[in-house]
Amino acid sequence: MNIKKEIDSIISDDSTARNWLEVVFCYPSFHAVILYRMNHYLWNTIGLRLIPRFFSQLVMLITSIEIHPSAKIGKNFFIDHGMKKTPSKKNKSQKSK
Repeated sequence: MNIKKEIDSIISDDSTARNWLEVVFCYPSFHAVILYRMNHYLWNTIGLRLIPRFFSQLVMLITSIEIHPSAKIGKNFFIDHGMKKTPSKKNKSQKSK
């Protein structure tokens, strides 16, 4: 895991990212991806299951972004606006009544 490459990727992909300090402190997607990479390592390399799942839930509570530890994502992965919630079918049908 190369944190500098993750930061550089965000700065190059997001025109509003001004510098590395802003990315580190203000981008929940950065936190989610960095911690996903740690959880993915624990899941796949060491074979742990419970600890990475627990950590992914903690990350989701903090960032509202959940990435399962067994998911395979590539380099330079960037999530923009990870807070969006998609309404369920039940909620849509209740609103139309």
